[in-house]
Amino acid sequence: VTKGLTLVQESSDCLVYNYEDEKLVTVVGLQGMVVVNTADALLVVHKDMIPLVKNLVNGLEGTELEKYS
Repeated sequence: VTKGLTLVQESSDCLVYNYEDEKLVTVVGLQGMVVVNTADALLVVHKDMIPLVKNLVNGLEGTELEKYS
């Protein structure tokens, strides 16, 4: 599944979302990955590790990176 300006080659079972109109997001040779590009952050994670993203975001609270949580 793709959204936005993306180019996907030789990849399967992936979700690639690009929310920036002026940037091309490309992936090659990926399996089971989630790629999300926004104006202020890029997330690349295997679909089996999605539950760990919440822990990562929660760990940003109280740090200089809190604005990304």
